[in-house]
Order: sequence, then C-alpha cells, then structure tokens
Amino acid sequence: MNRSAGRRQAPVRGELTAELVEVLRAAPELVAYGAEDEALARVRSADRELAWLGRREALAAGLAEALSIVVTGLTAVGVLAVAVASHDANDLDRVLVATLALLTLASFDAVSRCPSPRESSRVPWPPAGAFGSSPTGSLPFAILRLPPRPRCFPPWSPWKQ
Repeated sequence: MNRSAGRRQAPVRGELTAELVEVLRAAPELVAYGAEDEALARVRSADRELAWLGRREALAAGLAEALSIVVTGLTAVGVLAVAVASHDANDLDRVLVATLALLTLASFDAVSRCPSPRESSRVPWPPAGAFGSSPTGSLPFAILRLPPRPRCFPPWSPWKQ
C-alpha cells in the first residue's frame, strides 16, 4: 500500500514543487503584473490535492490496522470459546486455557511487528563504505566485517538490538 501511495502522490508533489519554484522565481514579475493571486491559487490547489491524497492514504492505513485488530480479537475469542468448552468437558486444564489465549495473541503480535518485505528492503545493505574499508580492498575481508543484517524482534525479545 505504501508504494502505491507514493505513486499516486509523486505527480502531485512534482506539480506542487514546480508551482512553488515558479512562484518564487517569478515573484517580482507576478506582483508587478498583478498575477500573484492566480499563481497562489495554483499552489493552494496542488497543496489541497496533496493533502487530500495524504488523508486518503492515512484512512486506508487506519482501516487496515483496525481490520487487523478485529481479526486478532475475533480469533482470540474463538480460541477461548473452544478452550472453555473443552475445559467444561474436563478435556483441558484451566492453565492451558489461558496458555492458548495468550499464545493466540502472541502469534498475532509477533507477526504484526515485522516490517513488510518492501519496508525491509529499504534498509541500505551493505552499509555505505563497507567494501572500501578492508585492509587490502578485497571483497572477502570486507564481507567478514559487515554488521549483521537488521532483523525484526518483538520489543520483549532478549535478542532485540
């Protein structure tokens, strides 16, 4: 969703930037000929369109997050309903009921914290200048000194960097 938002906003950002540059470069002439209101109206129009696109993308992201939360909650409720029914039938210990509920929430939490493959591909890898820092300038020594690739760990993880 983020890449498509950038594709939709890029032409509008370009238009707004072009209008701003044009107004700033031609400000004295615009004032002299009384055309500043028309130029400012074009800038405001591009700014309104960009703001509208931003609000639309924020709404879509919010709805996606809300849907994720609803699915998580409904799944936890469903697991609890089945676990409680098993506990009532004396097939499941009450400690395992709580364990199943927490395991359900933890599984969604572990997945929701990770960035999407598109977001993780934005991390520059290898770091800038990594290959030029080897003593001989050769590739094998540079690879040995590369820091580990960033990973996604939950906030409570002991492996969190």
